[in-house]
Amino acid sequence: MMVFIHGFTGAPASWDGVCAELARARRIHRVRVLGHDGGPLTPAPGGFAGEVDRIAAELHSAGMRGVHLVGYSLGGRLALGLLASHPELLTRVTLIGARNGLASEAERHARRAADQRWLTLLARGLPDFVEAWETQPLFGRWRSRDRAIRLAHDPRGLALALSTLGLAEMPRFAISADLPVALVTGADDLKFAALARELAAGLPRATLHSIDRAGHNIPSEAPAALAALLTRLEDDHV
Repeated sequence: MMVFIHGFTGAPASWDGVCAELARARRIHRVRVLGHDGGPLTPAPGGFAGEVDRIAAELHSAGMRGVHLVGYSLGGRLALGLLASHPELLTRVTLIGARNGLASEAERHARRAADQRWLTLLARGLPDFVEAWETQPLFGRWRSRDRAIRLAHDPRGLALALSTLGLAEMPRFAISADLPVALVTGADDLKFAALARELAAGLPRATLHSIDRAGHNIPSEAPAALAALLTRLEDDHV
């Protein structure tokens, strides 16, 4: 069973390209993150940890155990939270362009101040926000591939997600679960490749993987290569 968690401004449909490349026999479930694509507009008690628990409850109620959990960016950070607090649901985890929480309150304060720019743009409506979001160096030459998904959101939902699940609100997780964790980054995403190496140092069974000709948003930029890697991880028990 594969469970996919999309990133900020994404949606379950963000995984369409990847899922189309996977064998049809594989069971797949896609999570809707708080504030996205018709997902919850009221956060669970407990902020970031509350959203982790909500997703865990969703999997529990659907009888999903022995899950290969795949998360991208914000979804990867939520997946890391599930690994820390609900490892009984999982058999392996793949984190794509993900990182752990910030180490100090000073870093959190600075991040909240930076996020205020995005909240201000969201208050003006989606077009200005999406235009600015897509021009970040992080997305490089692939910046507009998910534009239709981004523009379909409710800006109030994205603001809620950012203020509840942004990096400044994420705990810094310590992982003790003895499960295989694949850390995946694009070959052009040097920032998150460095963060993946840092994260791997704190995980008992981490492996590092790079996708050629891809930047940060691997599910959109290289869906076939990502699907091939996910299949290999399962079939080879890497």
